[in-house]
Amino acid sequence: MNSTTVNYGMDQGCNFEQDLYLQDNTGNARNLTNYSVVCQMRRDFFSPVYASITATIPYPTQGVINLSLLPAQTYVIEAGRYVYSVNITSIDGVVTKVADGIITVNPSAIR
Repeated sequence: MNSTTVNYGMDQGCNFEQDLYLQDNTGNARNLTNYSVVCQMRRDFFSPVYASITATIPYPTQGVINLSLLPAQTYVIEAGRYVYSVNITSIDGVVTKVADGIITVNPSAIR
């Protein structure tokens, strides 16, 4: 399965919530039962500093991954352009990148 490139916008001080819908090679929903998921964003792919994005698998048999942050979490992220990646890990320990892209954090006048 190839990874998908998806770009997002994120507003400081607001909820961030996005769903990824994964498909297998035949176009059916990828079964994520017994998988774990992790998502991180960084200024660039080589930056040692990162922010973890809450990543869950709410509907494993439907191939859904949910990415989310609360307003207090997005509030402290400096406005700008970031890269992110989403990896899943099977029960056997096999790690697969399923998505990556750009997250643009938009500034807010609300403080």
